[in-house]
Amino acid sequence: MLVFFGKESLYNMLEWFSSYHNLFTAPCYRCHKILQFDSPQYRYLPPMVRTWAKKVVLADNSELTVTHHAPGTVYHMRCYMEYKNNHAM
Repeated sequence: MLVFFGKESLYNMLEWFSSYHNLFTAPCYRCHKILQFDSPQYRYLPPMVRTWAKKVVLADNSELTVTHHAPGTVYHMRCYMEYKNNHAM
């Protein structure tokens, strides 16, 4: 069992790293901009937040995958925080 979880974890981590291949070309899902002014210190930043499917274990030990958008949807940090505040469960 431990080997299976190790392989799944490695696969998920590599998938996460590869999602940043379009860091400076993919627009934000919410504001549709590539760069957004963050602060005087950091200036303009690309959309760095990537969403992923969340697995929920049900009572009968089966898994249910819950997503609101496609996995790997890109957001600026500020846009993601506003999205989460507006769609709180």
